[in-house]
Amino acid sequence: MPLQPPETDTPARIAEPEPIPAEAIPCGAATNSNEASSVEGMSPGNDAALKGIFLRPRLLAFVVILGLVTPLLVARTLSPSTHGLGTHQQLGLPPCSMRVLFGIRCPACGMTTSWSHWTRGDWWASLRTNAGGACLAFVAVGIVAIAAKVLWTGRVPEPPTTYRVGWAIVAVGGITVIDWFVRLSQ
Repeated sequence: MPLQPPETDTPARIAEPEPIPAEAIPCGAATNSNEASSVEGMSPGNDAALKGIFLRPRLLAFVVILGLVTPLLVARTLSPSTHGLGTHQQLGLPPCSMRVLFGIRCPACGMTTSWSHWTRGDWWASLRTNAGGACLAFVAVGIVAIAAKVLWTGRVPEPPTTYRVGWAIVAVGGITVIDWFVRLSQ
């Protein structure tokens, strides 16, 4: 009888899971305990993963900051109209089409004037000119603060924060429409 090698009790080889590409990992999410460590703990070979995880939120935050600070700075350079609307014409823009065609204010009439007052710290005049514009300026500054934090940390805001920002924007829309109806009834 031929000798056969004894059977060994070696376990079957378990396949290693494939790594998840950095683009598929949302910011703040970790696929294992090593990735849950700080940025300093990432190995130097993970530069691509680091860029994929942190560059997008920071880039978006920068665009948001630029997109909100620019109109505030432009509004600061304009002189608020004494009529409460028409300040945007200092930029070479035409008069409000709704006023020209129908003879009534649109919901955004006075918004640039409102922001011009707001950037000068005259918040009461800003509210009187266009309440929605004044509220929108406050919300814009809040969003800039949130985006600055994202730009600094590279982490997207928590869902409750984005939820509140969304509702603040909806509230500004509601205030703008109510303010418009009040002005139309006068």
